[in-house]
Amino acid sequence: MVQSIIKSNQLISDQLCERFKKDIEKGRYKPNTPLPSFGTLAEHYGISKSTVHEAFKILAEEGYLYPKQGKGTFINPEKVITPQGGKLTSVAVIAFNVFSASDNSMVPLMEAMNTQTSRMGTGLHVHYINGMSVQQEENSVVRDAIAENRYQGLIIVSPLDVGDIEWFGSLRLPFVAATARYHLNIPQVSLDNAHAATLATQLFCEHNATRIAAFIGPVSWERQGITPYARELADAFANESHNHGLSIELVPCEYSIENAKAKALELLSKGVRFDGYFFQADVIARGALAAFKEMNIDPASAICVNYCDRDDHLVQYNVRKPLYDIGDKAFALLEALHSGQEVDHKHIVVQPFIA
Repeated sequence: MVQSIIKSNQLISDQLCERFKKDIEKGRYKPNTPLPSFGTLAEHYGISKSTVHEAFKILAEEGYLYPKQGKGTFINPEKVITPQGGKLTSVAVIAFNVFSASDNSMVPLMEAMNTQTSRMGTGLHVHYINGMSVQQEENSVVRDAIAENRYQGLIIVSPLDVGDIEWFGSLRLPFVAATARYHLNIPQVSLDNAHAATLATQLFCEHNATRIAAFIGPVSWERQGITPYARELADAFANESHNHGLSIELVPCEYSIENAKAKALELLSKGVRFDGYFFQADVIARGALAAFKEMNIDPASAICVNYCDRDDHLVQYNVRKPLYDIGDKAFALLEALHSGQEVDHKHIVVQPFIA
């Protein structure tokens, strides 16, 4: 059936542009599928192919369309407006694929979000990506799904590149970061890691531990606008050391049992002993404790504090990450953004506590 363009004093090509803009913004056309040919569109709208060509030229100049050599003309996904309101039916969770089987930091987050999605009947899709950007070619399946508006919202649980965050914003797709702190004005739920260092120091001081080895995550990676947990802890421990007269040696580790064990063996083989140990995560604690066992060192001979994700039985003292709370608050914030509610605080900070 021919869809005629309304005739007026406005040029037909201009009218077609306006019609096409509305269709693009409503998501009628998929970003990764070439548009129909000039001839097909001309027949569809009851106009000439030259008019379609002129309209496409205008739309390309305004950034709505772009050609791919030999593949056709495609729409710019940044021009698609994601509709708000109504019930969340499909949400994607984006995480790095580097989580090892022994790293259970994701478990409480997912438990919280599964509880929420079960209550609401929302589909939850978890994507583990390669590298640190959704837009890398090896993540094209996830990238295309986001660009094609298959999800009504995103929850970011690994520190993606700032370029990804800007891209999500350009798509007008509601999202919440529930990971390392972004120094951006975006919806996010983050941990007060400096408070964790304060609580750990409190435990050390109460038990007269003055020489501390702090096994933290990697601090070598630096990216614009993002502060990793380990960097927050390192800076906070530097302040605590100065304020309380403690000697705190930082031991950066990867988030794996094998690496944490190797770093602990390297440190302990020097013959230096500490009266306090801090572990940034369960997986790091497990690796360091394996080294203790191999060297016949009793963990009970020192004050051990685990900044625990889930396992609060590994050592005698624990500062707990409220990860379930982060997942719960992240989903609630996403729900509010999707429904168009006025959100007073887009950055929610949750505090760890002594378990």
